[in-house]
Amino acid sequence: MRAKECITDYSEEIFYLEDTERVIYDLRVIRSDKEATQKYYENILISDIRYEKLKSNESKLPDYKSKAIEMLHAEYLDINPEFTLEAVKFIRENETEKYLDSIFVYKQGEIGRKIAQKFREQLSKIVEQDKTFGYILYFLSGGQDRIPNQQEIEKAIFQETTEELKIAEKRIFELEQQLRHENEYVKEIKAIENFESIKSKYRIVKDKKTDFIKIISTMYDCLLFETQDGFFAKSKQDLFNVLGKLFDEDFKNYSVLLSNSKNTGNFLEVFDKLKEKANVYYTKDDNRKKQGK
Repeated sequence: MRAKECITDYSEEIFYLEDTERVIYDLRVIRSDKEATQKYYENILISDIRYEKLKSNESKLPDYKSKAIEMLHAEYLDINPEFTLEAVKFIRENETEKYLDSIFVYKQGEIGRKIAQKFREQLSKIVEQDKTFGYILYFLSGGQDRIPNQQEIEKAIFQETTEELKIAEKRIFELEQQLRHENEYVKEIKAIENFESIKSKYRIVKDKKTDFIKIISTMYDCLLFETQDGFFAKSKQDLFNVLGKLFDEDFKNYSVLLSNSKNTGNFLEVFDKLKEKANVYYTKDDNRKKQGK
């Protein structure tokens, strides 16, 4: 399991999650560089070890025995000389930590000394199955694991990068598809708004609705309508729905009206009128040409 996947899957079980995420991110950048990883390990992850090393350096500690004697009343020393040793021990245990805390300096971003060991143990479990973190795992083990192979680490990083690129490409494609659909949706909304802006400016004469349906239906059958993309309209009902919005008219039952009109005996009457009007226009235009107008 990849280290970052481990953090995602077990985030609720990881203590100091924010620091853990930061350390993993920092190490990902330098994980193929042994020297940089070692330097990071020493500067960020072993404050407790540095503290204990400082504590063991007696030359930097004050003379607590003298301090203890000054604090004790002389009469107690005369009565019980061993009390001095107990006092020294007590003061040493309590004062040493206070003194060390006053001179111990944390490095920028360093994990606190009181949690450092537990933090390293947790970090080892997170990266132990991720071959790209071979160097940090080696240092976390105190050099007990075998020295990682540089080529193996680089190969593992390459494989991970390839997988991440494929995931990123897929996500980009999905986002492009989503954006395209959103753009189409915006166009549809704008189209509806445009229809709304001109709705009811004109309307169909009340008793001519069936004639209107006959004419539009025939025009549809003659392939006189197409979409904005240049394709012929595939749904007559959809066409009537659009015209219904335009003229503020309900055409949901257009097919029923169209079918019933066949039984009236004057189904073609409106087409005869259209032909008559067209002929008048045509003849009028033709007469003008003959008169030289």
